[in-house]
Amino acid sequence: MICPACQGAKKIYGVACRGGEHKNCRLGLHPCYVCHETGEIPDEAPLWRRLGVQLREIRQRRGVTMGQLARYLGIKVTDVSDQEMGRVEPSLSTGRVIEACREIRTRLRAGEEV
Repeated sequence: MICPACQGAKKIYGVACRGGEHKNCRLGLHPCYVCHETGEIPDEAPLWRRLGVQLREIRQRRGVTMGQLARYLGIKVTDVSDQEMGRVEPSLSTGRVIEACREIRTRLRAGEEV
């Protein structure tokens, strides 16, 4: 399936910053972050996107941040983000996210850091 972000061109036009503080930003052609410069995405990607939207809605409805969820599950924030955006096949199940959010909320109410 052709990448919807770059239309198969492997590059996209936009702003890219390095350093995390919006420093060293430049406007121009950059490697496509969706297809990782292949020009194509897996046929399953639309399903991954729908599942990712569901995971994000569950997390947000429960008032849990991506950082809190990532720390609780022992994964990187970028892993949570990639799954919620449908960039990768989700490895988090809906049930696992609901359970994690419930435990995080309980710990926060008890005054514990998460």
